[in-house]
Amino acid sequence: MRKEKWNMYIDTLQGHPSVCQSNHTLESMKFIKEHLPPDKFPRLLNIGAGEGLETKILHDLGYNVVGMIRGMPNLKFAYEHYPDITFVDGDMHDLPFPSESFDAVYMNHTFEHSYTPFIFLLELYCILRQNGRIWISGPEFKEINDPTIGEVNRLYHHHPNTLCYNLLKQMFESTGFKIIYNKKIDNIPGFDNPYLLERQSLEHLHSDVQTVVTKRKEMFD
Repeated sequence: MRKEKWNMYIDTLQGHPSVCQSNHTLESMKFIKEHLPPDKFPRLLNIGAGEGLETKILHDLGYNVVGMIRGMPNLKFAYEHYPDITFVDGDMHDLPFPSESFDAVYMNHTFEHSYTPFIFLLELYCILRQNGRIWISGPEFKEINDPTIGEVNRLYHHHPNTLCYNLLKQMFESTGFKIIYNKKIDNIPGFDNPYLLERQSLEHLHSDVQTVVTKRKEMFD
């Protein structure tokens, strides 16, 4: 019953019947190689892969990439248009991968859709190797009286954790990640408010969180 209830929330609140339409290109995404060099971070997980285009571009940039999609319309589109790329249909809060399966994770406008970001980050911690990296970009937190606030910056059912820098930093650190980059990318639209995180060793985690990571490995590896 618990799983059925969780799936009902996710499917109802985040479900989208149409196919995503990304406008990124190899040229607009090649900057990622500076932060995640393919020779050092070859095994890459793209969460929130949409219709699959960004995953295909990451493949062409030299990564051994897996694209994670939620929903059959986008998954079907991705397999039909990019048959040589591996795609997985799943919930980002419950990653179907053993510990240390990847060197890096790439997420563009995905993290803000997580309903349980703390658990989501722990899942990312578990599936990454030591010193693995996460690239995150998404909406920037703005106060409600900020005249530039728009729908994308609001905290609502589709963006349930559009948090300010201070809260994000605390959450990243408490789940074992260090911010090593947080700077706007000039002249390349679509990669807002970027963060580059690096996975720290287990001793950086609270003892309760260490227990969770250890149990996850024992249960699912």
